[in-house]
Amino acid sequence: MSKKNLERAALDYGEAVEIIHHKNFEALLKETSLDSYYAVSTKGKPMMGNKTINAGDYLMFGSETKGLPSECLTHQKCQGVIRIPMADGSRSLNLSNSVAILLYFALGQNDFIGLS
Repeated sequence: MSKKNLERAALDYGEAVEIIHHKNFEALLKETSLDSYYAVSTKGKPMMGNKTINAGDYLMFGSETKGLPSECLTHQKCQGVIRIPMADGSRSLNLSNSVAILLYFALGQNDFIGLS
């Protein structure tokens, strides 16, 4: 992601987050204390409503065109591959919409911690 695209996506919230770029999936695992995560994919079997996402859980999304690499879906640290329900015949959702949908779903499961 270019700096320009990142600044555009962050808009007014850029100062409130810390963004760290990792070269690839293995670098992410090596450079963080990530114990486990949920992968989000159209290949997931359980729908998001059938999972409990706790505060502190990581959600991993892939690109709109390719999704997540298979190694992310099958890695031992992956707690499961979940999907967002879609209309029959839909290929995928826009990445930003997918993140927003799942983030607010997870926040709702956790009584919207940190929000008023």
